[in-house]
Formats: sequence, structure tokens, C-alpha cells
Amino acid sequence: MTNASTSQANHTPIKVGLVGYGWWGKTIAKQIATSQWLQLCAVAEIDAQARKAMQNDPALANLTVYDAPEKLMAHKALDAVILCTPHQQHAQQMMLAAQAGLHVFCEKPLCLTLDDAQKAIAQFKARELVLGIGHERRF
Repeated sequence: MTNASTSQANHTPIKVGLVGYGWWGKTIAKQIATSQWLQLCAVAEIDAQARKAMQNDPALANLTVYDAPEKLMAHKALDAVILCTPHQQHAQQMMLAAQAGLHVFCEKPLCLTLDDAQKAIAQFKARELVLGIGHERRF
């Protein structure tokens, strides 16, 4: 066994929560399910109809589903959150995540204004948290 395969076999997956379970949230959840590096632990979806439909989704078996991002971010087992929500919600959700001590991967755009982006970046730097932005071209 090589050092690279040994380190891969001995790692602990990053425990993530997914905020937003629309088309892109489902796509991200499917990718996480095949990852050895990430473990999906919880999902937040504000739409009641969507949450009802989620009850039959095998990808969410044994996961906690919250009706608000704030509740997900209070989930003590999480290391990070992935934001797959409407653009106008990103700035507020990033601030909540930073205050909860969670790393964030945010789908593009990061924010709708330069001011909001600068505030978010400052919060993550001050707390020594990782803030990533996604612009997926393929899975």
C-alpha cells in the first residue's frame, strides 16, 4: 500500500450540510454520495412541498431534514455547509454559517454586491474558515 492510498484509507470524511434541495442541490447530493471525502449529514429546504417529496428520496435516507438554514447550521456534527440556494440568500446564509463556525462552499454567484462579498470574506478570514465558490462545468 502506498502512502497516498494509506492516507486516503485513514481519513475522516468532512461532515456537510446541504442548504437547498432543488435541481442543483439534488445534483450535489448525488455527487457527495459517491465521495470518500464528504459525508452528507443534513439538508435544509424551506419549501414544504419539496420537503414532503424528499421523504421518498433514497439519497436522503437516515438524514436530518430541516425547514430552515438556521436550524441546519445549529446541527452540531457539521464541519461545513454547501449553499445551493437562490443568489439573493447567499450573503445572509454565509454570515450565519461563519457565525456557526462552519466552512462554506457556495454556488455562484458568491453575492449580488461587492459590499456583501467583502463582508462575507472578512467574516471567514476573521474566523479562519474556508469559503469556496463553485462554478461547475461538469460533475
